[in-house]
Amino acid sequence: MVVEATNITISFPNWFYCIFSIGVLALVFSAGIQWKKVREICAEFPKIRRALDIISQLLLSHKWVGESVYVSAQSPVKLTDAGKKMLEASKFEEFFTANKNVFFENIAAERPKTESEVEAAARSTMLYLDTKTTPKMELVEDFAYSIGKPVADILFAYSIEIRDRYLKERFQRSQVK
Repeated sequence: MVVEATNITISFPNWFYCIFSIGVLALVFSAGIQWKKVREICAEFPKIRRALDIISQLLLSHKWVGESVYVSAQSPVKLTDAGKKMLEASKFEEFFTANKNVFFENIAAERPKTESEVEAAARSTMLYLDTKTTPKMELVEDFAYSIGKPVADILFAYSIEIRDRYLKERFQRSQVK
């Protein structure tokens, strides 16, 4: 039995290569422009956040809106009076006591060197919280449901309080170099 090898050669005209190359360059250029826009927005985010915080405070002070703002946009982020009241009303102490060790271990696992890194780790801990297996999670869910707020808003405010407690109890300033 004889097997013949056949070669198939596909050739494209030169104009096709030119158009394909221009298309790839246009795609790369477009992606670069989009990336620049995203970086500019990220650079302006703290200013935008602060402006929204000021607007919210003015609207609340004139009682034009009744929406509670739980955290301020100043640096470092702090709980507002409404946020502190929310912690109490939502039974934060009970929730925190049941989960303190896990929260602190998750933050420590990030090996934060600065206070802002502790804040980021606390936010991440609350953001990726397993709502199905976390003890006392029903307290948060019931409270959020009762006031008509997303659970994520409550957990974000919780992350600020957890950050503060971690800084007080576990974070050592000597870690900062």
